[in-house]
Amino acid sequence: MESDGKRDRYYELDFFRFFAAFSVVLYHYTFYRYATKTLPIVEYPVLGAVFKYGYLGVDLFFMISGFVILLTALNKDLKGFIVSRVIRIYPAFWVSVTLTALVVLLLDDGASKLKLITYFANLPLIFGYFGIQLVDGVYWTLLLELNFYLLIGLMVFFKVEHKAIHFIFLWMVISIIHPYVGLPAFWVNFLILKWSSYFIAGAIFFLVRRDGVTIYTTIILMGAYYLSIRHAYWRIPYLEKYFLADFSAVTVIGIITFFYGSFFALALDWLRKINKPSMLFWGGTNLSFIFNTL
Repeated sequence: MESDGKRDRYYELDFFRFFAAFSVVLYHYTFYRYATKTLPIVEYPVLGAVFKYGYLGVDLFFMISGFVILLTALNKDLKGFIVSRVIRIYPAFWVSVTLTALVVLLLDDGASKLKLITYFANLPLIFGYFGIQLVDGVYWTLLLELNFYLLIGLMVFFKVEHKAIHFIFLWMVISIIHPYVGLPAFWVNFLILKWSSYFIAGAIFFLVRRDGVTIYTTIILMGAYYLSIRHAYWRIPYLEKYFLADFSAVTVIGIITFFYGSFFALALDWLRKINKPSMLFWGGTNLSFIFNTL
């Protein structure tokens, strides 16, 4: 059996992935769609009050990505890293985009030509960075994922991935100070500064799993946790205004704390009971990808 530091899959993450995807699905269909009037109006007052916080499942996805992508980068050269990411993202993305485009073409004749053009422009995915409309706006998370792949890919290219922790520490510091120093928009977007804390946390939790807890990793995790709470807290007024609904800061902070606690348990190998190949059923299928991008 491979040593823990050389494993290429942690089955616990498949359960996390399912949990995050299921949360986002319930958020969309018990709260978001009703609140924005984008589906036939069916109200779920009890479920909606609970799963309106399901949007935080996206934050959990980014933590998972931070863990997995650093693991992938440390086990592969640049070519292997690129190939593994392309295989992971594009086939399922093309299926999802095609299904979405077909539904749009069937239901909206007036916009068919525009949507067909948009469909072809969406296939490379990167054109989302140039202002081209996404077939479905929920794919915005994949643009952030590609950004993260690029950052890690640069480390692999320059062969400094073994010093990743130093880059991550600098990334955390920049993320903390950027609202107060007014960084140019290019750097805010390139370094994913609004969401960086989750990628940072996931990557550091992987290093903790591999190498154990150190003062350095503890400092970075504390900074990432602070960033996650700050971002989520600052986001609440926007959500309340957009949805005309109340969001509890205590609940939001509690959920994010639960995410960090779960990853801490994973990093210390306390989740052996769910570290089983059977977890692939829950989080490792292409169907999960469709949920992930909602």
